[in-house]
Amino acid sequence: MITLVETYPKEWMFVFSKEFEEALDDFYYACDLYSSGQLKEAEKEFLEILKIIPDHLDVLHYLAMLKEKKGDKEGAFCLWEKAVKLGKKAFPENFEAGKDKIRWSILNNRPFLRCLHAYGLSLLEKGKKDQAYLYWLENKEFWEKTEGAIEWLKSIYTNLHY
Repeated sequence: MITLVETYPKEWMFVFSKEFEEALDDFYYACDLYSSGQLKEAEKEFLEILKIIPDHLDVLHYLAMLKEKKGDKEGAFCLWEKAVKLGKKAFPENFEAGKDKIRWSILNNRPFLRCLHAYGLSLLEKGKKDQAYLYWLENKEFWEKTEGAIEWLKSIYTNLHY
């Protein structure tokens, strides 16, 4: 189970289950397979992890990238959408969007932020420019002062043509 905890006033960090920590070696092994181009084997390993930890955001992200490599952009989109929903489900009631921060500099936040970014870019690729723009406005506080924000803004300005 994913939770989001306040580490400093208005600063938040994702915390993962004990099973997540125990599966790190398997995850890194699957990532190595992916990086070396052994995509079928990587997919098999990622799916095994997902059976144990269905809310593993990084696994969902890698599976989405695998689907995208295979040409299944809709499948990738659905996985990124699922990952973002799972991450946002962890937000507690006292989290204040626009005021509270989930910083890239905290490693535990990166799986969610990667999925958030990839989902937004996939909205653009699907031609949903208005939806992508609204999505950016809704989630921009997560990307301030990061390379992800710069890449996202370039994509918005390049593709929206407002």
